[in-house]
Amino acid sequence: MNIRKKNQAIIHYIKKARRGRSYLLKEEKPLDAYKTLREASTSGFDCLILSKLHLERIRSRYNIRKGMFYRLTCKRSTGTLNLKKLSQIRRATNKFARSSRKAVILLDGFDQIMFGNGFESSITLLSDLKELCSDKNANFLVSINPQWFNETQLTDIEMILNGKLDYCRYYRPRRFRERRLIV
Repeated sequence: MNIRKKNQAIIHYIKKARRGRSYLLKEEKPLDAYKTLREASTSGFDCLILSKLHLERIRSRYNIRKGMFYRLTCKRSTGTLNLKKLSQIRRATNKFARSSRKAVILLDGFDQIMFGNGFESSITLLSDLKELCSDKNANFLVSINPQWFNETQLTDIEMILNGKLDYCRYYRPRRFRERRLIV
């Protein structure tokens, strides 16, 4: 199945209200991700957008009017989250998911988070957000450009979002070992 058909299937699943699921959209430009979000917002879903793009550009280019927008950046201003402070991203997502009955959360900018924090910290955040959305019955969309990741990283991202890889067993033990060696 090619990437375009797979992305169209994801749009169909969101419309059918399969809540609590995580989806990976592989695309060079996040057209399908924002199209899915626009469809979800017109179908009565509350939307949260965590994006590297400027918020006005998202509103004008993709015609998304409803929803909460946060720009992922290192600069401080209103409507932004610091991409190096992963706890801010977790907190904003948790607050939104708790307050909404039907939620769709889009993370467009995982590559920027990875460049700022490293792959292990970023994949831990991704897994945490996936679990949070699953617990709160929210749909979680992650749009990535596959050119920015190697094959191992892409496989790990897919497996975590599909629930086939438990990041605690895979990533965290090495961290704990490193801490023990330092002490």
